[in-house]
Amino acid sequence: MFTRLLALPIILILFVFVCLALLVDEYFSVFIIPLFLILTFFYMFHPQIDWWWYKRNPPDTDPEVSILFERLIPFYQKLSADNKGLFRSRVQMYLYAVEFIGQGWPSVPDDIKAFVASNIVQLTFGREDYRMPMFERIVVYPKPFPSRQYPKEFHSAESFQEDGVLLFAAEQLLAGSTHPQKHYNICLHEYAKVLLLSYPSYNYPDLGSDYWEKIEVISGFSKETISKFVGLSDIEPRSVSICIFFTFPESFKKEWPIVFDGYQTLFNMNPCNSHDPIVDRNKVSNWFS
Repeated sequence: MFTRLLALPIILILFVFVCLALLVDEYFSVFIIPLFLILTFFYMFHPQIDWWWYKRNPPDTDPEVSILFERLIPFYQKLSADNKGLFRSRVQMYLYAVEFIGQGWPSVPDDIKAFVASNIVQLTFGREDYRMPMFERIVVYPKPFPSRQYPKEFHSAESFQEDGVLLFAAEQLLAGSTHPQKHYNICLHEYAKVLLLSYPSYNYPDLGSDYWEKIEVISGFSKETISKFVGLSDIEPRSVSICIFFTFPESFKKEWPIVFDGYQTLFNMNPCNSHDPIVDRNKVSNWFS
């Protein structure tokens, strides 16, 4: 991290002045407090400092992650070369910004982290502020799990707003991220829920009253099937509709054209475009303004 690089020489200088104050003359102790305050500032504001630096010096993912995206992420495959670079940069910046916690294994594997990040980057790729920082801790289990909110239900995805935590089962997460037309994408679904929580007052397109019928015609997934994928009976149709907008765009546009147009405006994106889904990169700063 950038702040660690900034802090390292300050720590070394602080160590030198501490030694001088103890071994040579107490006069040198006057330099200790300002150096300590500088380190405290770095510690308190390191997320903001790091984010400022990386926005001006975009990082890239490891080459192995780029290969995974090229092989397995349909959305990424449609992007232009420049937008592929931006996509990878946003994935890496998101990984810097959040904390991953493994449950049931020593740590979360790097490829699973990258697939998690790829879903939120896909969802918000048409906007400038794409992190949605209400949720900055991500807990990943190997398989479906019970939780404090749902102690009797083994489920694969959950958002817990009070603690700003997202929870996923890796097995279902990988299946939905890489084969979203065969396995419902639980990760994109959960980030759609986060979007709705982050921007509840936005003028989302009206789904009408037959949304579950529309969803099944478009995706082939019934409400019951999606509930089984997620592992919970209480499924919010708006987040499902957003998920299938990205994963079944052609049939979505055909069966639900008004909602498709609303989401295209909302996300500044036409996922049907086989060359590049971004409608207008110049409009990203005005999204949700």
